[in-house]
Amino acid sequence: MVEKIKNFILSHEPFRPIHMGPWLRIVYFKKNLKKAGRPGAILDAGCGRGFYSFYLAGVFPDAAIAGYDIKRQKEWEKNSNSRLIFKEKDLNLLDEQDSYDLIISIDSLEHIPGNRRIMEKFYKALKDGGHLYLAIPCEDNERYIFPKGWFKKFDEWAEEEHTGEQYDLPRLEEILESIGFKVGYSRYTFTFFGHLAWEIETLLHGSGAGRKINVLAMPLLKILAFFDVIFPIGKGNDLIIARK
Repeated sequence: MVEKIKNFILSHEPFRPIHMGPWLRIVYFKKNLKKAGRPGAILDAGCGRGFYSFYLAGVFPDAAIAGYDIKRQKEWEKNSNSRLIFKEKDLNLLDEQDSYDLIISIDSLEHIPGNRRIMEKFYKALKDGGHLYLAIPCEDNERYIFPKGWFKKFDEWAEEEHTGEQYDLPRLEEILESIGFKVGYSRYTFTFFGHLAWEIETLLHGSGAGRKINVLAMPLLKILAFFDVIFPIGKGNDLIIARK
């Protein structure tokens, strides 16, 4: 009985464990997706395991959705269908034109050197009036609340993985507009409250005992994430919704 209660709690909100990075990104995504209208054809560019693709398939049941990523994922096989397809594809080789009503790219361009050309490919792949939902880190804006040295392992990972260019928000807006996009919405994410939630969760997750405390802390961390959406304080990562 105790085990059943435990499993029930851990599989339901607000205690359901999740890393704060994905949680914050999906909170922002759900809040702002309506700004892109009701797309009939969608590309999830750099889809990873396909989480956003699966979510979009539920929100837009009549849409045709494609998820592209440079690495094939096992989750693709059991979730693909006639409306939701996945392809192992390098975004540098994206050559489609006037094909999509919505392209989402969430935390993927920072892994691609010379990523401005990927934004240009997104522009060509969108139909007239189509939208780009672009989220990308800007680590130059990061200001750790706890001592930076406590996050050395993450910083080393990011330095190795994040080989693509990152931009402050005004610079990213400028690049997109020079390509031809019209920026309709932009803001910083992972500002003070969001970064605080991420830091606490990262530190707690680092040890066995911390993981147990982390579950108990989940409601507070998720509240901090919602505060980040409502009360942005300072700079952070970039979120832009632009139209062709």
